[in-house]
Amino acid sequence: MNRKNILSVGISGATNSGKSSLTKKLAEYFPNSTSFCQDDCFREVGSKNLELIPELNCYNWDVLSALDTDKMVTDINQQASSLAQTDKTVHLLLVDGFLIFNHRPLSEMFDRKYFLTVSKDVCMERRSLTHLKEIFILQAIWRPPHHEVLVPQK
Repeated sequence: MNRKNILSVGISGATNSGKSSLTKKLAEYFPNSTSFCQDDCFREVGSKNLELIPELNCYNWDVLSALDTDKMVTDINQQASSLAQTDKTVHLLLVDGFLIFNHRPLSEMFDRKYFLTVSKDVCMERRSLTHLKEIFILQAIWRPPHHEVLVPQK
């Protein structure tokens, strides 16, 4: 990000790897920080961009097309612009999401990038605790996305 008083940090990793928890703790620790979560940019149910998995009668939320990446880039830029105009204080702009490094315009916004790695078992355990109704779907289709799609672009 090309703003003198903003340090933008991208935090990525598999679903339930601890991205949001880390982002929240960092935002609490650093007084001049703000956070933005990719989860706020999922498309609405029924969107033509969502990929339906017919045999499971559910949408695939673990792909880039499930996110409104243009909105995300716009929202982050607006947040950064408002922070840049406030004063000369250095602000920390934290962005977390499992696919933030897979959309080039978004990935290029970060001054620092961090990727959290945890085992598949830990991710599955954490996800099943928060999404009990999804256990069947998890067992049927979910694979840790960092094994396939989260290789950051160069």
